[in-house]
Formats: sequence, C-alpha cells, structure tokens
Amino acid sequence: MKTIRYFARLGFDGSDASLAESLFEYRLIWRQIKRLHAKHRQDPKNYPVGEWEFVAPSLHVKGLYSYFWFKDGLDFKHEFNWVSENQWAGFLDWLGMTWKEWSELSFPQRIEDMIGYFGQIEILGDDYGRGFHINA
Repeated sequence: MKTIRYFARLGFDGSDASLAESLFEYRLIWRQIKRLHAKHRQDPKNYPVGEWEFVAPSLHVKGLYSYFWFKDGLDFKHEFNWVSENQWAGFLDWLGMTWKEWSELSFPQRIEDMIGYFGQIEILGDDYGRGFHINA
C-alpha cells in the first residue's frame, strides 16, 4: 500500500505545505517527471520525461486514488476543445483573471483551477475504480 511518504520521496507536491492535506483535503497532488527512473528505462515511451503526473481520488470508490498525466507545454484550448469561447470567458471571469495572467500561472495551478470550475471528471477523466489505496 502506498503512503504519503512514498509520494513525498518521489517529489510530489500540492497546494498546501502538507502533502497529506493537499491530497486528502484539496484532492490533488502532482510532480513533474524530470528524469526516467531506472525501472522504466526499458520502455520510456510509457513514462516520458517532462510530463506532469497527478494523483487524485476516485470519483466512484471511496478511499481509492488514481494517476493522471498531462504533457508539459499542453495547449489548453486544444486539449480541452470542448470548452467554448463563452465557457472560457466565464471561467476567466470566475477566476478574475485574463487569459495572459492565467497562462503565466504554474501548470498544476491551472489544472487545479480547471478542476475547480469544470469538475474533476471533465479535466482528469476517470479510471472507473482501478485505483490504489493510500495510507496517511
């Protein structure tokens, strides 16, 4: 079973100073994969350097968590092409920011903002309960 210490050792971060608080209260932790771990070197395409790795709770099974990935340098308007211009305008108004201001925020902050407005399933998708448990 994975623990908060396990994720801390891997370099995960969150919006709170406490990684446990970030995951269990704010429901999201992340890290940027900066180098390939030895156990993934045989098949690097399945664990690419430069991607952002997120951990969030399952929406279907209480106590389960899942991994989600995004490419670094993601074009938000292309990736989330289902968001209309009116929806983008409403989102930015909700944040009280311009597109330029929002684009200058950290990648994880922008993902958190989108989850806050559009919902976790719309932004991260779903794994339908194939997650894992985490002990504090």
